[in-house]
Amino acid sequence: MERAGFESQDPYPNANSSLNIKPCRRLTGYITLPPRSSPTDNDRIKRAVMDYGAVRVSYYTDNGKYLNTEKRNGAYYYPGGEDVTVNHAVCIIWWDDNYSRANFRSGVLPDGNGAFIIKNSWGTSHGLNGYTYISYYDYRLARYEGAYVMSDYLPADAQDEEFLFQHDEFGNRLP
Repeated sequence: MERAGFESQDPYPNANSSLNIKPCRRLTGYITLPPRSSPTDNDRIKRAVMDYGAVRVSYYTDNGKYLNTEKRNGAYYYPGGEDVTVNHAVCIIWWDDNYSRANFRSGVLPDGNGAFIIKNSWGTSHGLNGYTYISYYDYRLARYEGAYVMSDYLPADAQDEEFLFQHDEFGNRLP
């Protein structure tokens, strides 16, 4: 099933990205989830994945410090402690409550087990063929800016009111 803005139509990285990619669907609604209050506050995200599909979240990434490159298992955990903000958006596609904390980078282990499985936009050479496990205990993952899920679509050629849905790195929302 094709979706609007597919990776196969405009793969990352692509310095010559085309603005002429024809959309397959039109977004007509989305649901905003509140920020997680703790590493175990995951039920709303899990329910949204089951009900709607991928959930868009932001997190802080510094792969040189926090991605487990020793095991090459795509495990990522940011423990906090630095004055940083989120700098990347990804889609949570599933989770593993039993994903062992031992899978994360030596010396940077989370306090407990469990991880979200995310699809990244950096291509198949990143993580495990483009997928990454991010610890539930990640300090920035959906903790301060929440998440959202696309809830309603129309065919691309459907006539509907005109809306603009876009990512805003500063988190601004207009009524």
